[in-house]
Amino acid sequence: MKKYTIKVTSPEHWEEIHDTLCGVSSCHCIPDREVYCWDEKLHSPTRGTFELDDDEAEELRHHEYIDWVELSPIIQMHSQSLNQQQKDLKAM
Repeated sequence: MKKYTIKVTSPEHWEEIHDTLCGVSSCHCIPDREVYCWDEKLHSPTRGTFELDDDEAEELRHHEYIDWVELSPIIQMHSQSLNQQQKDLKAM
């Protein structure tokens, strides 16, 4: 799984998309599993960062309420660094 930031087309759609992603869904273009919201971005009424695989991110781009879906490289690098630190600690 990777961290993807998504942006909806308008604040009115954020709660619906957020809640649908975070629950089990059968909606078109939304993964049919509970998606972990890694960063709710409480300062933004239209964005959040979620753990998705590449295929899920691509499918989500086709949803009518989604403006864009982007891989979050800084968050991704930070997560990889933490994972490596955990591995290094276990190896000691």
